[in-house]
Amino acid sequence: MIHLHYYALFNRYRSADCFQSSDDNSMVLHIKPSNNIFPLWQIILISWGIALFEYCLAVPANHLGAQWGIKPFQLKIIQEVVTLVVFTLFAILYLKDEFRLNYLISFAFILGAVYFAFKR
Repeated sequence: MIHLHYYALFNRYRSADCFQSSDDNSMVLHIKPSNNIFPLWQIILISWGIALFEYCLAVPANHLGAQWGIKPFQLKIIQEVVTLVVFTLFAILYLKDEFRLNYLISFAFILGAVYFAFKR
């Protein structure tokens, strides 16, 4: 049963969270000064298109996660952790933003949320 649980988490991540991260990243692509090549209305349409694709994958993934016994709060917490990790890499590597100690401490608290969400 535990392997099925981790498989469901992996499947949820693979099919939806990577697109959630892509969606989040597409929504901030325009804040890098060198990327102001699209007007705002085009950025909005591109972001909505990515979000639609994401939701087409997220809904079935959530349905499968529920069938496999993963609670909605657990799914959401895992989604947010994966999104934050991918967004952090995006912000550091692409946007060249600095990673500060207060962000690390914040992430530690979020990992604590994961621990408590899955504690029996």
